[in-house]
Amino acid sequence: MITGAALATINRLPVLLLPGDIFTDFLLSTVDSDQQAPFKDALTSLHDQTARTSPGAKSFAALTSEQQIAVMKAMETTPAFGMLRGFVLTGCFCDPSFGGGNKDQVGWKLIGFKDDFYFKPPFGYYDAHYNEGKS
Repeated sequence: MITGAALATINRLPVLLLPGDIFTDFLLSTVDSDQQAPFKDALTSLHDQTARTSPGAKSFAALTSEQQIAVMKAMETTPAFGMLRGFVLTGCFCDPSFGGGNKDQVGWKLIGFKDDFYFKPPFGYYDAHYNEGKS
């Protein structure tokens, strides 16, 4: 579904925004399949901004980090950048078992999230005194 050039572009974004892995192809082919056209439009916007910011550049992925940052700064207030950023953040902070994002839990480690997927009372104000009188 995603071309090799587009995939190279997408895989470069997390390097600059947040460490982690991205699983955009998985999302666009399953959970967010309705976002395929807007996502392709966002990639086109990124390509167009790359051409404006760095004339003669072959692709965003081929730019230096400094040039890539300049491209992103030039489009950071656009809906296209918001969409690309959203997919990067999703890939960085999702459950690693869900399609390959958040490789080695790097996103969770970045924010100090502990992988404690178990439930133990108390759950909230309504059972705050659950453990009272128990030894």
